[in-house]
Amino acid sequence: MRKLSKSRNVDLPRIDLSSEQKPGQEISVAHQVTVGATPEPQSTSPLGRAGVLGIGGISLDTPDTETVVKRSQTVPTGRSTRFGATPKSVKQSKSDPTKENFRIKVFFCDQTCEDFLIPGGRKIQVQSLLELVARRLSTDAETFMEACSLWLISQNLEVQLKPYHMPWDVYNKWGRLLERFTYTDPTLKQFETPRLVCKRSAGLSLAREREISKSYESIAHILYIDARDEYLNARYIIDSIDDAVDLAALHLAIHKDEDMYMSKDRKGNAKNEPALEWISKHVGSCCPEYRVTKMRSWYLFGFNVLSCIGMHHEVHEAFERWVKEKPRGNHFLKLQYLEILRKTPFYGAAYFDAQIELRSDRASWLLEPRRRFFTSNGDDALDVKVAINRQYITVLDMKNHEVILCQQISDCTWKHMMCVDEVTVASENPEANIPCLLLHFPAKEDLQKIVESKETDENSEVIVPTSCLLQLFTRESDMMVALLDSQHDKNVSDLIKMYEEEQSRLRRKRLEKRQKRDMSRRKPKKLPTEQNSPDSPSTEDGDDPDTGYSSEQVA
Repeated sequence: MRKLSKSRNVDLPRIDLSSEQKPGQEISVAHQVTVGATPEPQSTSPLGRAGVLGIGGISLDTPDTETVVKRSQTVPTGRSTRFGATPKSVKQSKSDPTKENFRIKVFFCDQTCEDFLIPGGRKIQVQSLLELVARRLSTDAETFMEACSLWLISQNLEVQLKPYHMPWDVYNKWGRLLERFTYTDPTLKQFETPRLVCKRSAGLSLAREREISKSYESIAHILYIDARDEYLNARYIIDSIDDAVDLAALHLAIHKDEDMYMSKDRKGNAKNEPALEWISKHVGSCCPEYRVTKMRSWYLFGFNVLSCIGMHHEVHEAFERWVKEKPRGNHFLKLQYLEILRKTPFYGAAYFDAQIELRSDRASWLLEPRRRFFTSNGDDALDVKVAINRQYITVLDMKNHEVILCQQISDCTWKHMMCVDEVTVASENPEANIPCLLLHFPAKEDLQKIVESKETDENSEVIVPTSCLLQLFTRESDMMVALLDSQHDKNVSDLIKMYEEEQSRLRRKRLEKRQKRDMSRRKPKKLPTEQNSPDSPSTEDGDDPDTGYSSEQVA
């Protein structure tokens, strides 16, 4: 019978089992154990084992190199290891991943960040993380959590985290959130990673924001860079050109001493440059891209060939006016910047992607076949952004930078529903239902008529406003309904609070009047000597000095 090794032409070394332990010889036993780094969760981040959330968002601080542990033990001469003391086995240490040091980077809208190394950071909640940020910024934690919140933001989705959320858990579920709330291509889903950003809370009211921003400079700075980022990204649509000029001038006045706005020569030394040329060069970075052509003059090979075109002259005048307020500090200028943007009905709003249908009722019969050929049912779909803040819900056309609809939340009702797509049903697609949001609101013209009729004649006929219904096709309808309900509840609680404060003020006023009336009734009567004094007013004989009537009349 041939050995398996010989049949396969493998020469194995011989093992000598007859060797015995000689007197005075030691037996050396070496145990080699490899302890690797704690396995990290799978991440699609291009940074590999760094485990970054977003772009440097959350990272795991664990060793990347393997550690080799060796140990040798000597057995005494003449004793067998079978009956003597046996060496202890080395066990691989497994640390609890929930207690390991975890690096979390919280970004702000100006690309700066705060870096934290937190033991057990995987299980940290948003509330605790906001307290750490407030402590780092040396501000009041309760006020900071009221004004600011943590957001996870990627290219196709942005979510405001609640105080009990754990950022690491939400980050691991980001792929499922994209699949549920967006129409992202599944092949690109793995390359989309969110970033943890600290910015303004969507539930903060304007009145409360004004109070906080005046008292806390660090919070006002976060609100300023958030509003500036939204405006420069064309999410705050400003129709007034005067407001756009003031915003550009304030931007330059606040940041004129920064390195990126300082004029330098080829050697990197500071140089003097005329104010008008400096403003014309930098005004493009102070306004949205669609306004650059109106705000800045046209250049050809670096030469200003059309200096008469553009608003940089008006920006220069506004800049000179705001620079005079520079001694009051950048905090004052930032408050003025915020006050201009607070005029917009979508200031501080959360944004959602949606589509609306543009009906072709007015289209001519010549265009109708073309519409039905290029669209599913003769209607055109328009991509819009839906902005929801404390007071308003606004539908924006971001392509043309126009406001399609703006309604107060108190005037609207809403409902989430699923509608059936005829095309997908015909193709037997299981995902035939399309989520949408139905927004019901009264016609603005009828509301104006009601107000005018009440001002002119209170007994006029009752006008019933016309109901309008807007259908928004979006997978984010669940989040929109939740946010609308939350904003409505906060507005109702604010109204109740205002009513209670007004009632308490009226009660205090009535109480003061009652106390004054009681004090006037309790005044002591004049003494008889005082009544007969020459300084006292004269009365007829027999008249009562208090009433002025005679005793007979009193009887």
